[in-house]
Amino acid sequence: MIKIRSAFIYLAAFDITGGIEKVNKVLMHCLDPDVKPGQVQPSAISLHDEHIDSRYFPAWLFKGFGGRRIAFLWYLFSHARRFDAVLVGHLNLSAAGLLMKLIQPKLKIILMVHGIEAWRPQGLLQRLLLKRVNRVI
Repeated sequence: MIKIRSAFIYLAAFDITGGIEKVNKVLMHCLDPDVKPGQVQPSAISLHDEHIDSRYFPAWLFKGFGGRRIAFLWYLFSHARRFDAVLVGHLNLSAAGLLMKLIQPKLKIILMVHGIEAWRPQGLLQRLLLKRVNRVI
């Protein structure tokens, strides 16, 4: 059987403290990296975190960029074909999700929408991503 390779791309969970960051920690804790054939193999990729608490998610499946936006986007651009599915953890990562979809057209995108940024009218990138997602949570 084939593993489904997935990525959770998110803003922060460990280097900043807040409601969205707590949700990200819990979500990573729920992802099970001990996979069997045919199951989802997760990775976590953060724009702002540089370190991860291995009680929540294994460090070897984590990549953090410490706020380096260009490096983050370049990594997603150069690795997009490795993934079958991506969970986009925030509307502000719309450009990243769109970039990955451009490189990997068959990529399944799930968008998590939460926080006050979901209340206001969305910009162009957010609207473009919303038209291309497979699911919204």
